[in-house]
Amino acid sequence: MGFEDAPQSQNINFQYRINKSLGFSAIASNDSWGLSRKSGVGFGVNYIMKANKDYNLSFGINTSLNQFGINRSKVITENPDDMAVYDGIKNQLFLDFGASIFASSNQFFWGISAINLLESKKNLRANSISNTYINRAFYFTGGTRFIMSKKYSLSPTFLLAKTKNAPTQIQADKMFEYNSKLWFSGGYRLNDAIVISAGVSFASVKIGYSYDITISKLRGNLGNTHEVIIGFNRTKKNFDWYTSNKRKRRL
Repeated sequence: MGFEDAPQSQNINFQYRINKSLGFSAIASNDSWGLSRKSGVGFGVNYIMKANKDYNLSFGINTSLNQFGINRSKVITENPDDMAVYDGIKNQLFLDFGASIFASSNQFFWGISAINLLESKKNLRANSISNTYINRAFYFTGGTRFIMSKKYSLSPTFLLAKTKNAPTQIQADKMFEYNSKLWFSGGYRLNDAIVISAGVSFASVKIGYSYDITISKLRGNLGNTHEVIIGFNRTKKNFDWYTSNKRKRRL
């Protein structure tokens, strides 16, 4: 039997290149899992500079405002009028910041980023003195690109994610690309899932699909994950716009 109300995520991301050295981004997101939901907006700026003849460096900062809440209508209690649920739990707004540094060349790239730097704390219960903390998280990514011919390339990448009081996550992927228009990727997330994705680019539109096959001990309950990505790239107008819808369900 799979879990009801499996996790779902929706994101809209906007990126704008103001000039050669300055960029701007905005994101709106919604995540739901079980009885909980997090919705928010974020804004960021990044500065791009030439490190040497081969590498560009990018420094970014961002701020986000998120609301955490619980859907009381889905709570089932022995007492239908349990005051601890219907009057004791409240929604809260969290303000936080993040930062990143990214280096890239024609062949290599690496980056480090951190979110929830303030580790905001709020009291989600009206009659409690304990606080809920949003833990700080760090990400390290890197990769390279092998040009196999004029039309074919292969790009191995990795991602390491560490959240306070949570297990470290490691993922490795390889993406095969044809003529910068078709791509296929396979990856492995340590002790969690096998990731398969594919996409196509034509004119200014990008469409992609990703499927995670859960291989952990909770496979029978958690099921697998689907993700759809749609992007619009207007180079002449210096902006990119992306939206994604990620849904975890049992098959």
